[in-house]
Amino acid sequence: MADEFHLLDYLHALHPITTAFRTKLLRFLEVLDYKPMKELLRLHRKADKAWWLVEGYVVALEENTAGEEEVLKLFYPGQIVTNLSSFISEENSTFRLVAIGPVKVQELSRPDFLKLKIYPETNELLAKVAIWYKFRERQRLQALLLPIPERVSEFLAQYPVAGLPDQYAASWLRISVAEYRSQIAELAAAGIQMREAHVSDFLAGLEQNLARKVEAYLKLHYANHKLTHLSEVARVFKVSGDKISRHFQKEFDKSVAVYTKEYRMAEAKSMLLKQHKVQSIAGTLGYSSEYNFRRDFKAFFKVTTSQMLKDLDLRRPS
Repeated sequence: MADEFHLLDYLHALHPITTAFRTKLLRFLEVLDYKPMKELLRLHRKADKAWWLVEGYVVALEENTAGEEEVLKLFYPGQIVTNLSSFISEENSTFRLVAIGPVKVQELSRPDFLKLKIYPETNELLAKVAIWYKFRERQRLQALLLPIPERVSEFLAQYPVAGLPDQYAASWLRISVAEYRSQIAELAAAGIQMREAHVSDFLAGLEQNLARKVEAYLKLHYANHKLTHLSEVARVFKVSGDKISRHFQKEFDKSVAVYTKEYRMAEAKSMLLKQHKVQSIAGTLGYSSEYNFRRDFKAFFKVTTSQMLKDLDLRRPS
């Protein structure tokens, strides 16, 4: 899968995103490679970009009371690297972000982010990302209360850190490098190995099952009318159509075709009520002609687009 679609899959797993938002976001993303120890964000500077980490590790380093740098946050493939407080409020950052080893990221600049504020998904996704980081921080603080052996064991269970230099892992755990290496050796002797981070693994953790994966895909690609054919969805997920049909029907009590049509019509109604032009709606929803859209709309809602708007106007208080 192309790098630019990893972020879309991740965001869509956090919160459903519309085709319009997806199309706009793609225009603003740029995939860049950074060399080892490259600073993505300097201390006491404003965060002017947010980053989606495609490959490698990034650490957030802060100074302790002794003037030494310690790892505050750890980011690995499958995460958005950002300082939200600085990025959103334009406050100076209290830590610096450093690439550990070569990393590949997608950049979203603050000016481009502001252009996306017209879409409701922007704030909703920001809230989801903030919640995710708070959850991870709580996990870390709880782990730091554990005895060192349990702390390291929990760290390996929660974080795929194979390839992360020992000094950064030890700093994150607030133990010495010697203590960290000793614990790693004992765990390795017991058959517990470090895991390597992959974007695909992180995405899989966000999705619940096959039916939910299919649902996420349908919501992202509902303008593709081929998805009413189960064989097309089966081709995407590389499983049999019968398997998808069985799992989807059990989870949602309706077929893939019915679900896709209902979702598409719900999007049509939403855009209509926001006073989008019918021609524009038809194009956004993947119709080859405005006539075909009007036909499907009337067949689904039992009223024309103009009748629906007129009916709603009559119901509004004068």
